[in-house]
Amino acid sequence: FPEPLLSMPIYPLTYLLVHWHGYITVVSFVGGDGFFLGFCFYISTLLKALQQDLVEILEDIEVKSRNQNNISESEICCALSSIIERHNEIASLVERLSSIMVEITLCHFITSSLIIGTSVVDFLLFAGGIGSIVYVVYTCAVLTEIFLYCLGGTAVMESSQELAEKAYTSNWYNHSIKIQKIVLLIIVRSQRTITVKVPFFAPSLPALTAILRFTGSVVALATSVI
Repeated sequence: FPEPLLSMPIYPLTYLLVHWHGYITVVSFVGGDGFFLGFCFYISTLLKALQQDLVEILEDIEVKSRNQNNISESEICCALSSIIERHNEIASLVERLSSIMVEITLCHFITSSLIIGTSVVDFLLFAGGIGSIVYVVYTCAVLTEIFLYCLGGTAVMESSQELAEKAYTSNWYNHSIKIQKIVLLIIVRSQRTITVKVPFFAPSLPALTAILRFTGSVVALATSVI
């Protein structure tokens, strides 16, 4: 901190700000970051269960006949309609999550990028001894925070894309034309990947790579100017 912030009468305010930032980071990790990651894994699990149910519904007719478990065409159509309804409900859940977490997620990514950039610049130019360890640990902590957001977003995206792959690789072509049309509609619908939407980007591992590249560019520019 600059020297004026460490002297009276401003020092108490600086002290309160530093401690508030430390406490709110721990609390927000449990209440915000942990909730986001857990909910993303929950959505991913729902999508994987949807994939399994779809494969079982479209099981080969010959296998079902050997197991004496024949299902009529109307029952299969009803089951596929239930799959579509569940898929739409999952998409609406993700939209609600996006609307709730949009401010927190956007602020995390913006502030984390700035913090990583400034920490690396301070580490390269000013830090030494124990101060270097502090900068490295703090940078790793911030990277871990945004990595968790990107990990959750990637889990949702990959599970959503796998639904179309599971439907295509199933035995849908052995069923009637009516069932084939419904499955094709499911495949087309699943190609619209369900993502946790944040303004300007979606949290994912490729997005994290882009953020790190941008941060590296800022650090390179700052070091060259300074």
